[in-house]
Amino acid sequence: MANLNIRNLYYRWFVRRLERPCALPPGNRTKEATEQLRKYETVLKEWKGKERPQSMEEALVLAELLMHQGLFFASHEFLEEFWRPATGEKRLAVHGIIQFAAAFHKLELNPGAAAGACELLEKASAKLGATGALGPGVGPALADQADECRRALARGALDPLAAARRLNWTGRWSV
Repeated sequence: MANLNIRNLYYRWFVRRLERPCALPPGNRTKEATEQLRKYETVLKEWKGKERPQSMEEALVLAELLMHQGLFFASHEFLEEFWRPATGEKRLAVHGIIQFAAAFHKLELNPGAAAGACELLEKASAKLGATGALGPGVGPALADQADECRRALARGALDPLAAARRLNWTGRWSV
């Protein structure tokens, strides 16, 4: 497995952001980076000093924490590390969650990419609806949330961060 932890994920995000052409003036880039760092610090506090997840269950908790902060790319990256070696329904379920995160990340990068995000949410829903391997919050319940997000996006009424904060596949939050 790759040596991923929250600190180097922030660094990777920052490097990717600097490499990507950006229409923001330099002062706004600094503001954006500061906001991202604040989000990562919030996750670190909630994660209680652990360096990295050691199990699928921990990876799901961390991915959910990252999604709740709007760190969709980081959520996707952490789960990919656990998705690759997974098999069967677990692999399918984790892939569905990754596609959920990827849809929100796509919208974060380009709010006009609704068609691509809808397609990812539809694929996520199909995968999640076919599984129940990771607990009661994953599977049909999360597939329903993906469908709800897809419909809201098609109507032009989806706020990805608000939707992400309602996700509760680990059952840790009252939403």
